[in-house]
Amino acid sequence: MTKKIFEGVKVVDFGWSIVGPGVATYLAELGATVIRIESTTRPDILRDMGPFVDFKPGRNRSQLFNFHNVNKYSLALDLKHPKGYETVKQLLEWADVMTVAFTTGVTESWGLGYDDVTKFNPGIIYYGTNSVGNTGPWRQQTGHGQMVTTLVGMNSLTGWPDRESLPPGPAYSDVACVHLIIPVIVAALLRKHRTGKGMYLDYSQYEGLTQFIAPLLLDARVNGHEFTRRGNRDSDAAPHATFQCKGDDKWCAIAVSGDAQWRTFCTVVGHPEWIDDDRFATLADRKANQDELEDLIASWAIEHTADQVMTLLQGQGISAGAVWNAEEAWNDPQLQHRKAYVPVNHAELGETSAHCISGEHILSKTPSEVTMAAPCLGEHTEWVCKKILGMPDSMFIELRDANVFN
Repeated sequence: MTKKIFEGVKVVDFGWSIVGPGVATYLAELGATVIRIESTTRPDILRDMGPFVDFKPGRNRSQLFNFHNVNKYSLALDLKHPKGYETVKQLLEWADVMTVAFTTGVTESWGLGYDDVTKFNPGIIYYGTNSVGNTGPWRQQTGHGQMVTTLVGMNSLTGWPDRESLPPGPAYSDVACVHLIIPVIVAALLRKHRTGKGMYLDYSQYEGLTQFIAPLLLDARVNGHEFTRRGNRDSDAAPHATFQCKGDDKWCAIAVSGDAQWRTFCTVVGHPEWIDDDRFATLADRKANQDELEDLIASWAIEHTADQVMTLLQGQGISAGAVWNAEEAWNDPQLQHRKAYVPVNHAELGETSAHCISGEHILSKTPSEVTMAAPCLGEHTEWVCKKILGMPDSMFIELRDANVFN
């Protein structure tokens, strides 16, 4: 069997919420051994957030947690207990990578800041992330992904001009920033492989997310132009909108770029007379008359299913995509072909499914793989202590009876 690209890499995951655990999961799907440090007294907030399997709440039933934590071993540990600290110290001596996702100063208060850890593991790659980063005047700022999108300015960009602004999605920075952080982790691992030296990686989700709107920031800085909300419309295409189709709440997004494509569109949808309509002759004309344009296309789209609209337009090289609901996305043949969703056996839930976070990259020699469902809280405590740390049975029992594993 081909060796996974990160096989042999050892990770201790102190992640919280999405972005921290997501990075460790990415590594785990590509072969790294990841130990998730948790606590029954203060569990990851995702464990108590839905959706829950069968609508029954429970620490091990959250699909949100399960989605972001496959291929990991869970160690329940009370870090406030002196022997809990000694246990995690041994684990960090074993590790190559430590992932942290807390407000500045939290791990330092545990005696597990970067300077603390390098005293007993100078080669550690210490990856830390939070909303704004661990330096600067806002370093103590707490918050989650929706706060970050607000700071960056995304909330002022999404929505319709005559309505209140809308966030682009829940915890958008958490999901997006995982994929920006991975290349930096890879670079640090390559350096460690060559030199044996570790490093501290301080990732600001605030700064990372600005890359998604960099042209707009430059436009504001250089030209003094502030982008305003415009719904689904776009500067370089018209029509550029989502149109209701036949059926219950069925929609299809359509984007037409350039005059040649507009003429093709008119012919394909059976309205060649639109080509000679002076209101729509050029892109500038179509943008000046978008309300009338969208009304005409809406009257055509509603007579067809979203799949029919998408297939018809895509067949002529015009961008179009049906708006899936969750069930349709699950059954999408493209995602099924690429094995985006895989069956797993969960200790409490039994047979269920998981999503491969790293699956967007299919590596021909070392493909990613989901081999284990997300762990129940503390599910692998004994295994980690005995197999990873080599802890004798007598010591494990002593620590267990002292409530260290909580």
